Amino acid sequence: MLKIGRVLGGARRASTRTSYAIHKFYNSTHTSEVSLEISPRICLFDVPSRITIKGLEPGIPVTLKSSLIVGPNENEFVSHAHYVTDDKGEVNVNQDASVGGSYEGVFPTGLLTTLEPAPGVSKYARCLKKNASTPDIVHVSLYKGHLPIEAHFVEDASSRPEEVVSCDWERHSMAPGVRRIPVRDGRIRGTLFLPAGSGPFPGVIDTFGAVGGLVEARAALLASRGIAAFALALFAFEDLPQNLLRVEMEYFEEAVDYLLSQPGVIPDRCGFVSVSLSAFIALACGAWMDRVKAVVTIGGFHFFHESHVTYKDKEYFGMSFDRSQVFVKEGEEKALIGEDLLGNTLDPEHPLIVPIEEASDDTYFLALAGDKDAMYLYKGVDTLQRRMSDRGKSDKIRTIVYSDVGHLLEVPYTPDVGYLWQIFTPKFAKSIGRKGVAVLYGSAQSYQYSLAQVQHWHEIRNFISHHIRDESPWYQNYIDEQHV
Repeated sequence: MLKIGRVLGGARRASTRTSYAIHKFYNSTHTSEVSLEISPRICLFDVPSRITIKGLEPGIPVTLKSSLIVGPNENEFVSHAHYVTDDKGEVNVNQDASVGGSYEGVFPTGLLTTLEPAPGVSKYARCLKKNASTPDIVHVSLYKGHLPIEAHFVEDASSRPEEVVSCDWERHSMAPGVRRIPVRDGRIRGTLFLPAGSGPFPGVIDTFGAVGGLVEARAALLASRGIAAFALALFAFEDLPQNLLRVEMEYFEEAVDYLLSQPGVIPDRCGFVSVSLSAFIALACGAWMDRVKAVVTIGGFHFFHESHVTYKDKEYFGMSFDRSQVFVKEGEEKALIGEDLLGNTLDPEHPLIVPIEEASDDTYFLALAGDKDAMYLYKGVDTLQRRMSDRGKSDKIRTIVYSDVGHLLEVPYTPDVGYLWQIFTPKFAKSIGRKGVAVLYGSAQSYQYSLAQVQHWHEIRNFISHHIRDESPWYQNYIDEQHV
């Protein structure tokens, strides 16, 4: 159970649409209409909502439960919070403290951020939305009493607690007018999201890490905020290779060509947003491709990791983690990872660190990480900073390490994660004698994680907008021509 005590704020609303669910509630001394209000009920992922309950008796215990079905396997994720109604018989989740459940204290977005696999679902399941064309529907329900989450999943349905009132919370990654364009161009595979309107918009390539496949939600949300975003698949999607053991950087150059050729996209430069395993690719694009001018890494690898990387006359053979630093007790699944996992790659002069100092003078890097990353990749952020400082280029990189945040950092108000099942690359799996282990990707500090989600989201958008739009010579000429 998470205990917190501060109020999360600072994110603006995109809608004022409100929804009420109303239910007649009777007992021997009190009759009223109980209402559960979510405002806005229909909104984008990065918009916080207010949840209020009215019409109950003063001073009674109640439970709020949220439920979300995700993915092709229809895995259910749940959270719950215990409240006591005030002297008016009301609960305001934005102001009142939870006294138990998934979290304690005032946590306005707690019912979202603490979602975790429901009883019966794999404890390593990840609440990750890949397809942006449909919204997440979070079912929020109210119950009398302080109930454990297990009470809702007993085998005998007649013994489950009775819902007093409920409401469906509809959360979108695509704003009205955003265009979703599947891309199958040559060998590149992905989905392009264009903001509403004619532009010109700053453009960005968006990639994820070891999860593979095609993940669209962040790109769709970037487009909803005015940035043309190309969600690019790296591997394990359609006819792409099943892993990243070989990386031909020309694939990403072709993706840049495609993005910058699209009508409405600023054509002379683009950005690249990456997470975890894809970070070394993004860094290399910034180092070697002149039109990639702004690179963001989130919990990223600062060195070439296990892949055979080629680009024109360049060739790198990536290295593995130090296998001696991955400890798994006999009969257990969860890994304990030693602090020396990254070995000598923390030396700024290590030959397999991506040589971002080779980037043009108008290319900038933003490296983000959490200080509770179980793979210690936040240490690589400092390594990149020192490498650039040693070469007189400290102004070309900005680094932020968020307190009490784990390996993953995703768009605002999406769930923190716990342990996820990590399938090793064949080379590492052979060396350690296991195909995979459970690795702690979150930090178990959901409140701090939620704060960092909001902060990093603003950092990314501002960084891309500044370096790809405001610093673009093409865009400046365009603006000048509009004022002639």
